[in-house]
Amino acid sequence: MRDMLTLCLQHTDGTYVRSFVLPGETPLPNAAISDTGKLVKYLTEHGDEYHKRTVAFNSQSISESAKLEVLQKGMRETSLKLRWAP
Repeated sequence: MRDMLTLCLQHTDGTYVRSFVLPGETPLPNAAISDTGKLVKYLTEHGDEYHKRTVAFNSQSISESAKLEVLQKGMRETSLKLRWAP
């Protein structure tokens, strides 16, 4: 969670604001770097099976504002407040 806060600006009212060039409701593909790393590790360890083949990796599509809502609900530090600003 703290890593996510590096993408936010803290305002004087204590809230953390996340902004992006697209509207907050725009769905974007999201994949965890740790999941991507597991896939890449597996492919490199089993290269003979996948050499010259196409591998698809699906990710969840969620908007940035919806992501903030989910993160806010799951935060243990309830004093931190997140909000979206275009």
